[in-house]
Amino acid sequence: MAMTAEFPSFKYHRDPIASGAFARTDSACSICGSKRGFKYEGEIFSQQDFEGVICPWCVADGKAAIKLNAEFTDPGASEAVSDRRFSEELACRTPAYTSFQGPYWPAHCGDYCCFVDYVGGDELRKLSSEVRDSLFEDLSSTFENMEEAMEALHREGSAVGYLFRCLKCEQHRLFWDCD
Repeated sequence: MAMTAEFPSFKYHRDPIASGAFARTDSACSICGSKRGFKYEGEIFSQQDFEGVICPWCVADGKAAIKLNAEFTDPGASEAVSDRRFSEELACRTPAYTSFQGPYWPAHCGDYCCFVDYVGGDELRKLSSEVRDSLFEDLSSTFENMEEAMEALHREGSAVGYLFRCLKCEQHRLFWDCD
């Protein structure tokens, strides 16, 4: 597997290899023709069917979105931000994380937050009580308290938490869904 450049970074997705957004492959990218060693594994929202391989570099620079007239995340299904450029980067140059109901990106400080990781109760218990208390604001409409939320959420279960962090103030946000 050839990898010709440093793996691209994504403003709104901290570690897309660890999250499963990209997987190893020996195949060439259908967009640029290069064998980069990785392929996109997430959703593609497009009018046309696409069965090929997309490398991380073609996601990062927007070539895949342009060529396929596609988005990787629907900003309309996420919290609103006022800067259209942020929505364009999220939709066209950010690999989606896998979720049951479709990726949702919370916003904070006027921008989308960065996806950190999938979490359940075990991962949430490792966070400071201050962070857990701030996360409960995102869960309070569903759960009576944080302990109930931590019992219900499982990193690889039927109710999964999605941990995000604000790019400006570093406050954590938590979204969850279930199958």
